[in-house]
Amino acid sequence: MQEKKIKPGKHPNSLQNLKLGGNKLRYEQPKKRRNISLTDEGWDKCRQLSKQNFGLSVSEFMEQLGRGDIDLEDLKKAMSSTKLR
Repeated sequence: MQEKKIKPGKHPNSLQNLKLGGNKLRYEQPKKRRNISLTDEGWDKCRQLSKQNFGLSVSEFMEQLGRGDIDLEDLKKAMSSTKLR
């Protein structure tokens, strides 16, 4: 039995999870899409650091870092104690 191919971004589960504009604001203003440029290694290590040490997505990690909600001493400790691949 062949599986039906679904185009990227068209799967019902994906569409249900999007909720554009429907999520409750965590901050006093909505987030906007931004672009940053990183090497593959820098991106991989940032993802690993944010998830393993802070339990956050890179987006939320950057938000909290920018707002000063992540203590820089905690960040230094996390960077030195985590084996980043």
